[in-house]
Amino acid sequence: MIYWLLHDIQSQDEMFSGLIYGHQLAGTIGKYVIDLELVCEVLDMDNMINRIEYLSLD
Repeated sequence: MIYWLLHDIQSQDEMFSGLIYGHQLAGTIGKYVIDLELVCEVLDMDNMINRIEYLSLD
């Protein structure tokens, strides 16, 4: 269900600031913290415009 919602958000003509999504059962808090640190090192705010990143980044 969430994938359809994310697809709808991304397919709209309006810009959005970006979204990082991780399913609550797909990883541990520690793994999500590591993944979020990696995303913050690799992407800046301009790269996240209209972008959806899915965690966990195995």
